Amino acid sequence: SGEAVLTPEEREVGVILADIGGGTTDVAVFKDGSIYHTSIIPVAGYQVTSDLSIGLGLPFEIAEAMKRKYGNVYPDVLAKSDDSNLNVENGHSVSYRDLCNIIKVRMEELLRLILLEMPDSNYASLAPAGLVLTGGGSKLAGLEVLARSTIRIQTRIGEPMGVYGITDILHDPAHATGVGLVLWGVNNQGKPTWEYRNKNNGSIGGILNLLKKFFGM
Repeated sequence: SGEAVLTPEEREVGVILADIGGGTTDVAVFKDGSIYHTSIIPVAGYQVTSDLSIGLGLPFEIAEAMKRKYGNVYPDVLAKSDDSNLNVENGHSVSYRDLCNIIKVRMEELLRLILLEMPDSNYASLAPAGLVLTGGGSKLAGLEVLARSTIRIQTRIGEPMGVYGITDILHDPAHATGVGLVLWGVNNQGKPTWEYRNKNNGSIGGILNLLKKFFGM
């Protein structure tokens, strides 16, 4: 995913990349243009949904849907929000504040675990460019703000960059790994990315076709 969401400058000066997937969060530190350190944390989207399922007494599938639709960890929003109820199927309801606080606690844990995996506690020196969060789990509303307030590190959400002319779905952080793999493959064939030609539309570029095939578009 680093190929798709990090800038060359970030990879050069030093940056932490955390790809929050379904079952694990893959962490990599880039320094001097190369991967400096990697680790895997067994906390990610699945664990958040499991917490909601247990804490709110919901079936796992419904907890996942509620997380995707209503999940929010903006600190200010949680502090000021009223405790409204969210309707679930069969006439049941759950507390909006409870739902968001359960998510917030688990994400705060994950953010701290990311720092614990670092080979050097001097984060300012190790990663001057800060932390980039990507993957499906990074789409949670307010996550970059929560990260800044929890671990005090410059943070942004990493979306795939440098690919144009295709559906916006490929600019989704959830597809960062897939886009990164395709970009890495193209860039390592020894040909400029945009010099591939398409027999139907001239110079649109073979990278678009590769991405469409990869995602079944």
